[in-house]
Amino acid sequence: MAHQVLKMDKHLFNVLNKDLSKRFTVLGLRAEYLKEAGLEESVDAVELRRYLYKQVLRLKKRSLAKTVSGTSGRQAQYVLTETFQEVTVNPSVGPFARSSVTVPAASGEANVAQPGGTPNQIEELREQARQYQVEFMVTVGEAEEYQRVFRTYPSLKSALEPIYVQARERSSKLLGQVRALERVLSIYGG
Repeated sequence: MAHQVLKMDKHLFNVLNKDLSKRFTVLGLRAEYLKEAGLEESVDAVELRRYLYKQVLRLKKRSLAKTVSGTSGRQAQYVLTETFQEVTVNPSVGPFARSSVTVPAASGEANVAQPGGTPNQIEELREQARQYQVEFMVTVGEAEEYQRVFRTYPSLKSALEPIYVQARERSSKLLGQVRALERVLSIYGG
C-alpha cells in the first residue's frame, strides 16, 4: 500500500495520538476534543459530534480505523489500525477552532476582535479560493460548450437546457464563493 498523507484537524490528531491502541467512541472523542481544543463546551455539542463522526468515517474509509465488532450505533467503539501510525498527517485548523470574529447577542453584526487570521488560516482560505476558481472555470466552460452545442444542433436545445441552466447556477454560486473569499482575504490576508 502506498504511503498516505492525510489532512486532519490538529486537535483531533492530538487526541487520537495520545493512546493509539485505546478504544474510543465518538462521544468520548468529543469530550477529549473539547479539552484539547480548549473549547469548554462553548460549541454546539451535536454539530461537534457529527463532525467527529464524519472524521471517524473518513478514517475508516482509508482503513486507518475500524469498528470494534459487537458494537454499533452511538455506543460503537473504534480502534485505530497499525496503518494510522504510518500516515503522514498535515495538521489543519478544524471548523471548531476559536475564531477572531464574535457575534454579539443584541445585533447580527460581527465585531472583529483581532485584525488578522493566523498564517495557516490565511493559506487555507487562499487554497479554497483557488479551488473555487478552478471549479468556476470548469462550469463556465461547461455552460459555454452547451451553448455551442445549441448553436450547432438546435434540435437538442430543449433536452439539454435543464443541465445548461444547472451549470450556469453552479457557476454563479462558485463565483459568489470566490468573491466572498477574496473579500475575506483582502481584509485579513494583508
